[in-house]
Amino acid sequence: MKNICKLKATLSDCGKVRESTRIKKLIPKNGVYASYVNVDGQKFKGAVNIGIKPTFEQLTPTVEVHILNFNHDIYDKKIKLELITRIRDEIEFPNLEALKNQIATDILHIQNLLT
Repeated sequence: MKNICKLKATLSDCGKVRESTRIKKLIPKNGVYASYVNVDGQKFKGAVNIGIKPTFEQLTPTVEVHILNFNHDIYDKKIKLELITRIRDEIEFPNLEALKNQIATDILHIQNLLT
């Protein structure tokens, strides 16, 4: 996940503390997640896609963040992602229109979920 977003967690963050276990990075399963996104100390709702973009035949894993109700330039800024829950698997869609429709559905679901 070079040049994207580095997600780090420890086992204690997951509620599973073991003294003898060390984890440097924990990468969640591919899919779409409801999240909170911290930008400059402000918390926003977000949709996060972790995966390979099978619809576009991209095999390089990426992390994409869509910040809901947000229209600011944050290029080169550090953000913090808090993944709340996984809402669905990564899916290969038959066309771009089907993907757009699912994204709209995901966003509505996330807005209702993160109240």
